[in-house]
Amino acid sequence: MKIAVIIGRYPPVFGGATPTLITLFSEIVKRGHDVIFLTPMYSSDHSKYDTHNGIKVIRIPPGLNNGLSELRFGFRTILYLIKFKLNPDIIIDSIPYAMSMPIFQSFAKFNKIPLVARLTQIGSNEPLAAKRGKTGIIKSFFINNYDFTVCISTALEKQCRLAGLNSNKYSKIYNCVDTKKFSPFESKDEADKKKMDLLPEVRRPIVIVPGSVIPRKRSHLALAAWKIIKKKYKLDGVLVFAGPLKSYGQQFNNDYVSNILNNVQKYGLQNSVIFTDHKENIDEYYKISDLVLFVSEREGLPNVLLECMSCGLPIVCTKIDNITSDLIQDGTEGLYATDDPNDIAKKLSILMKDDKLRLKMGTLCKDRINKKFNVNRITNKIEALFSNLIKNYKVK
Repeated sequence: MKIAVIIGRYPPVFGGATPTLITLFSEIVKRGHDVIFLTPMYSSDHSKYDTHNGIKVIRIPPGLNNGLSELRFGFRTILYLIKFKLNPDIIIDSIPYAMSMPIFQSFAKFNKIPLVARLTQIGSNEPLAAKRGKTGIIKSFFINNYDFTVCISTALEKQCRLAGLNSNKYSKIYNCVDTKKFSPFESKDEADKKKMDLLPEVRRPIVIVPGSVIPRKRSHLALAAWKIIKKKYKLDGVLVFAGPLKSYGQQFNNDYVSNILNNVQKYGLQNSVIFTDHKENIDEYYKISDLVLFVSEREGLPNVLLECMSCGLPIVCTKIDNITSDLIQDGTEGLYATDDPNDIAKKLSILMKDDKLRLKMGTLCKDRINKKFNVNRITNKIEALFSNLIKNYKVK
C-alpha cells in the first residue's frame, strides 16, 4: 500500500494527535508499506522534506490558523500530489471538517482513491462540531462523503451516530502507544538515578500533569488542587507540568501561561511546582514519576494518558464522558474526581500517601495498555481496514 496522511502538525510543531500517528505509521512502514505525511509548514525555518522512521514528510505552506489558510493548504497539497506523482492507494485525512475537506474529497473521488477521516478531538474534530458555526451549512454537505471514518474513542463514535453518519462507514479504533519506549524502568535504582539526573533534590512523590499548559487542559485546576495538597494536607512531593509553555508553531495562549506562573508565586508554591516545557525525552519524566493528575476539559482520547499508563503510573482524573472510561475504571487503574479542587486534592492525597496502592494501580494500568492499546493490535486493525477499502474500490 501507498498511504498519504494529511496531518495538521508535525515536529517541530506539536499536537496531541501527532505522536500516535507517528507510532502507528512507523509500524505500518515496518510492515512494508509506503507512507507519506503531508503537513502544513508553519515556519520557513522548517525543512521542506524530511524522513522519520521510514515515513516521508513533506511540509507545505501555509500553517493552519484560519479558514483561508486551510483552503490554501488543501489546494497546495493536491498540487504536490499531482506534481510529484505520488499516486497514493489511500488518503487519510486527520484534520477532517476543515475548509480543505471539499478539496480532498473532490481529488479522491476524481482519482478513485478511498478517503478516510480520522477523528481526534471532541468539540472541533468531529461531525457535530463541524455543523456548528458560520461554515456549518457548507460543511454539512460534505460530512457524509468520506469513504470511512475512524473514531479513536467511544465519545467520537457517539458523535458520528448523533450526526447521522452511515453506521457502515465509521468504527472505533483506539490510539496506540509504543509500549517499548513508554515502559517503567527495570529497577527502582535505575528510576532513582534518572530522577537525580532530571529532577535533583526533588522529594517524592512526583505528581505529573502531562500536556501543554493551556486552558483546555485546565492547568489552573491542577494548580488549585495542589495548593490544597500543600496547605490542608501538608504532604511532601512536587507537581510537574510536563508539556509546552509556549508556541512551537501552533496557536498558544500566552496570557493564560503567565497567569499560571503568577499564581504559583501567589500561592507560595514555587518550591513544589516545576514546569518542564517541551521535552524530547518526555518518556523519562513519566518513568520517574509516581502518579498522574489529568483534569482536561475535553479530548478525543488523550495520548499522554496512554503513555503514562504504559509507564505504569496510576491516575487521578476528572471524568470526560465516554473517553476516560475507555481507559480508566474508578478504583482500578486510578481514581475519578469531580471538578472541585477539594475533591481532586482528596483523591490525590489518597494515592500520595499509599505506596502499595500506587504500585497495584500502576501495574493494572500497564496491563490495560498492553491488552487494548499496544501498537501491534491497533496496527493490525488499521492495516486490515485500509486493505479492505482499497480492495472494495478496485471492485467498483
